[in-house]
Amino acid sequence: MKFSFFPLAALLAAGLGFTARPADALDTLRVGVNGNVSWTGKPFGTQIIPLAPEYKVGKDFTQVGNAPGNLIALQALEGIAPAVLLKAVVETLPEQLAAQQELTKQLLLKALSQLSEVVSIDTLSEGRLVRVQVQFQAGTSLSQATQLVLQAVEPLRPVVVGSAGTGLGGETQSALDCSEEKQEFASTATVLEGWGACESGLSGTRGFVNDCYRTVCKNRATGEVSSTPGRQTGKRVALTQDDRLPTGTTLAVLPVALGPEHVAKGENVAQRALTWDGRITAPAIKDVAKDELELSLLELIQPGGEADAFARKGTRGALGSFLVLDLGSPIGVNRVRFYPRNTVQSAPGYAFQSDFLRQFELTVHDGQNLVLDGTGRLAPQLEDYQILLRSTENQEAVVDVPVSPPQLVRFVRLKATSSVPYEVDEFEVYGQGFLSSSRYISHVYDLGAPATWGNIHWQEQLVELGVGEEEVAGGEDDNCTTKSEVFKTAEDISSDWGDCETFSRFEDGVGYTTVWQCYQTACRDDRTGQLLTNPGKKSGKVVALRQVLASSAQAQVLIRTRTGSDPTPLLYKRKNVEQLETEEQFTSLKNSREQLGRDEYLKLSPNLDAAPPQVWDKGAIEDDLENWSPWSAPYRNGELAGGTPVLSPGPRRYIQFQVEFQNSRIDATKMLEGLEVEYLLPPIADDLVAEIYPREVQAFETVSFTYAVRALMDIPGVKGFDAFEVDTPSRVLGIDKIQVVEGGVEERVLAEQVLEADITLDSRGFPVVELKDGSRHPLPYQAVAANGDTFTIQSVNDKNFLVRFPLISRPAAGGERLLKIFFRGRVLLYSTLFRGQAILSSQQGALQRINPGDAGYLGQGDLPTASGITVLSPSITRGSLLGSFSLEPNPFTPNGDGVNDVLRIAYDVLALTREAQTRMQVFDLSGRLVRTLYRGGSLSGHYDGSTNAALAWDGTDAGGARVPPGIYLLRLEIEGDARDSRRTRTVAVVY
Repeated sequence: MKFSFFPLAALLAAGLGFTARPADALDTLRVGVNGNVSWTGKPFGTQIIPLAPEYKVGKDFTQVGNAPGNLIALQALEGIAPAVLLKAVVETLPEQLAAQQELTKQLLLKALSQLSEVVSIDTLSEGRLVRVQVQFQAGTSLSQATQLVLQAVEPLRPVVVGSAGTGLGGETQSALDCSEEKQEFASTATVLEGWGACESGLSGTRGFVNDCYRTVCKNRATGEVSSTPGRQTGKRVALTQDDRLPTGTTLAVLPVALGPEHVAKGENVAQRALTWDGRITAPAIKDVAKDELELSLLELIQPGGEADAFARKGTRGALGSFLVLDLGSPIGVNRVRFYPRNTVQSAPGYAFQSDFLRQFELTVHDGQNLVLDGTGRLAPQLEDYQILLRSTENQEAVVDVPVSPPQLVRFVRLKATSSVPYEVDEFEVYGQGFLSSSRYISHVYDLGAPATWGNIHWQEQLVELGVGEEEVAGGEDDNCTTKSEVFKTAEDISSDWGDCETFSRFEDGVGYTTVWQCYQTACRDDRTGQLLTNPGKKSGKVVALRQVLASSAQAQVLIRTRTGSDPTPLLYKRKNVEQLETEEQFTSLKNSREQLGRDEYLKLSPNLDAAPPQVWDKGAIEDDLENWSPWSAPYRNGELAGGTPVLSPGPRRYIQFQVEFQNSRIDATKMLEGLEVEYLLPPIADDLVAEIYPREVQAFETVSFTYAVRALMDIPGVKGFDAFEVDTPSRVLGIDKIQVVEGGVEERVLAEQVLEADITLDSRGFPVVELKDGSRHPLPYQAVAANGDTFTIQSVNDKNFLVRFPLISRPAAGGERLLKIFFRGRVLLYSTLFRGQAILSSQQGALQRINPGDAGYLGQGDLPTASGITVLSPSITRGSLLGSFSLEPNPFTPNGDGVNDVLRIAYDVLALTREAQTRMQVFDLSGRLVRTLYRGGSLSGHYDGSTNAALAWDGTDAGGARVPPGIYLLRLEIEGDARDSRRTRTVAVVY
């Protein structure tokens, strides 16, 4: 098992370029390990109030994570302390299970109690599964805790000979004298305790028989004799291993974090189907009462119940009857087993061990491409099932079908294909790995007052359990090849073969015999090139020697948010059963000024005979899109340092997030250790409504824009702001004026500064301010108004600019303020968004993003209904991908005297939303290529020597020699998806 860890994002640093701000204005909602709220919504030392979420599942409602359809187990996530979960599945005979489980617990407890960082250890046994949860000291990183547990339990893992990546120590093997014994049994039902590895086959006139084995070992030092079911040669060897987990025990170590449900290898997942919103049905059975049928079907997948079985005997016909087990979600399946009573589970009072299925068809389906069945549930089409086993002469009471390699399965179908009466006591499906998809819906978090949002960031771990274990579907190694060989007896198998399986084959003159098919894998090490071999079907850790990380396509986490102004994102409606044509109402019957709540909604029940008549019934349930935003798009890069901005609108009082896990591999998933959302309370303003004017311009022409921001400031205590940042498609050409006016009809000017500053580049390529008098000033550039107010052009780059001004604060009685920024720029795309955010420079992280809308009247044609921050350039779709293309100086004299030695090239690329190939080449007048100056990718923007040093020609050819004087052609080409553009300019070279 290996983990990939991503560091938890640091607090957002505004990075504005001016003096450091001592106070951090942001608060943080931290959910998960070492947070202030657990994944189950339990607060720890925070004023934030978690409200249990309500969301639709048909017409039912449930709380976070406990819905069958969510497939998230929250039982271990009540706290915030780091913890690690161990899951051990003990494979042994029923009568030995309790002792083996107790031994497993004691060995694990002994190893884990040595860790000084451990606070507590809890254990629980469920069937064959032993769960051990280890809690660590607060502040311990989850990755560190997981590694400590792995190191502690690794020496306890049982030794398996012949499996990939494992081996038997010579000292342990030499201390034992072992021999193998064989005994013949008429059927699996008659196999005695202590015998295993049974092989079925035809033997002359005796028909099918079962040869079973046991291995007896004597310890040379102590004389102690031990016996283990199974064979000595091949895959299993009986060992005395008091310091290891019992042979056949599989152990998984998992961080206690938010993620899809996990199934330890060897767990019977049929028993968990109902908790995953699955079910078991027998659609063709019509001769049994519904309640009776449901009870007998449930007994098939629930533990115990030896006295009952699903039976088709007597008048209840067997032919064509079938069972369909819907696990509820695709999960890795490695084995399917079914049997009648008094076989696996002893029930002498119900001796029906001979009533097993003689002819049957066992099929599976992965849960993809489902259609609605007659009950309104999604189900596979019959032809899409995959056959696992079709038997016409079954002689085994216990049918045990391996699925190798394991594969994703959701539906398992068992059909009787003969009229022979039968029964099924237990229908078992064994799995491993993680559920392929699951969803977590958080509590609704009440911050107590409207807040604006900073960044969202999370810590995720990639958990991969497949390395060194059994290969799973889709996990093949391209550097490895596997071959097989058939051996007539187990004694013929040498130690370099493993994963041996038996089967019966017909030989002329002999009849059916049992043979062994064994496997060997050869892998080439990526680092050394050495070819290594190992017993078994897969490479294993010893052979492969290379990490196989689950890519983002194999394990994905999709996180979305939504924000609201009331506690529930749902709108409950009531309908009048006497006036069904009238519109449904969403107000409470108790208080018409309040919305109808869930509790009141569920109690609605019409009763026209009552006095007065009760006419209201439950109506539709919809998303409340008036008080809540829709779910955001999935966030990207939130696991990286700094996180990513919250997309949902603010200021809002309530926030909720949703996490979806999607896995294409059985043995790998991503898990969330914690998730953080930054918020600013109180906000900078109630709302910031922004627009830009004009909103339709010619491509690449210099345009004078007005950017207006209307700040609504009614909430007492809003912070205000003294800086504003505007996103631009390219570097602005000038900033002309900053103005702050009083909101309302009159728009009285409160502060103003005329700048008329051009933005140019200095000799080093850095932006500077150039004034009308020709003077140049580095950034930041300050201008002081007549009344002493200071205005600053703080920074300018190719993506945005930032200005500062006197503090815009809330009026004494509340009201509005209007900020206007007048600047010059160019548009390079058909549609360009000019996003913006207000900043309070005295508090780190105090920023608030704008909402597009009508900020005010900005000029002729500025219609309120068309206001926004999008600027269109329709003509750009009809023209060239290239804007201006200039060469300076022309002519130029590359003679080395330091004057006009280099030709400077500049051009503009338009209308590109994705990178396109660009070439800049020099030709002579005969068309011969002299030199390729640049070849690479370009997006829309301005390009010159300051952004690309290749956009300069020193007058030399491809070999470095000076070109002769004369006229040359510079050709610029760009290849877009829909169209290409070429432009040629002439340049004179003189000496």
